[in-house]
Amino acid sequence: MALAGGDHLFRGAGRAIRLAGVVIGGGVVLVAAERVHADSPWLYRGGFTLVAAGAALMIAALAWDNGRLARLFSAAPAVYVGRLSYSLYLCTSPSSVW
Repeated sequence: MALAGGDHLFRGAGRAIRLAGVVIGGGVVLVAAERVHADSPWLYRGGFTLVAAGAALMIAALAWDNGRLARLFSAAPAVYVGRLSYSLYLCTSPSSVW
């Protein structure tokens, strides 16, 4: 129920705190994507949870920020690329299974 209102999470928080959420969350995801291999044992001992929490932190900071980053990701070209990438994923996922 804490997310029902949404805005109270960042009320009174400065731009630096929201930016820190994006940087920390994005950093966790990028480091995991760049440095971690699929057979790393720590992934199955909380690593996936850490990456999911980092992604959630980044998304939450972007969702409640009305600044430049939110406008950048809600611009028409970014939305188009997001929709296109999902359809490409749906088209190519059967071929990766076989």
